[in-house]
Amino acid sequence: MSSQNKAKQNRKKKRISKHILRAQDKKAAEQSTSSSSASASTETTNNKPQDAVVPKKKVHKQKGKKVKDPKEAASYLSLWKIRDTSPNIWKFNTNMQSWLLRNMYDSTLVPKSTFQTLSDYIVKLPEGMTRKRVCDDALSKAMRYKKWAKEEENEGTSKETDDSGAADTNESGAATGDDDDDWKNLDSHDKRREYKRARIVLESLRSNGNETKSN
Repeated sequence: MSSQNKAKQNRKKKRISKHILRAQDKKAAEQSTSSSSASASTETTNNKPQDAVVPKKKVHKQKGKKVKDPKEAASYLSLWKIRDTSPNIWKFNTNMQSWLLRNMYDSTLVPKSTFQTLSDYIVKLPEGMTRKRVCDDALSKAMRYKKWAKEEENEGTSKETDDSGAADTNESGAATGDDDDDWKNLDSHDKRREYKRARIVLESLRSNGNETKSN
């Protein structure tokens, strides 16, 4: 083989080698770019704010007495009063009855007009635990007031001013029960109003009892 042919082959090999090298470099660069893009995409995805899963707040039921609208209670009793002339207009509600019986001595929740109808409602309470509890509560409140009134009268007569006597008067002015503290804070007018309502309740229950026995 001539020297010229060998030189041509060598130049050809060099060109092929350069072509392969360029291809390899290009491929490596593409792979590097692709890898960088994928990494950046992953990082972006990881850094992207996700929809936070907000835990549901637990609803805690408030303990204690439920607050009702006094107008709602008055409406309940008004419908009860005409239940005979307008059938299906009134429906018994245990919660409403419990609320009325529990708050009937509070004139801000059960005003005078509502209490008058409630006294008729109480007459119709069937014999049982509810009726007995209403009677016992009314009797306790009536006795508490009478005891307090007697002590007030004695205090005014004897004019006792010593500290021990004042302490004894305050203690005797309250009957046992959960509402003792509230009752102590009432003025004489509110104490007497509670007493009057207790008397009405007792008279209503007793009159109904007498009617039941006579029948």
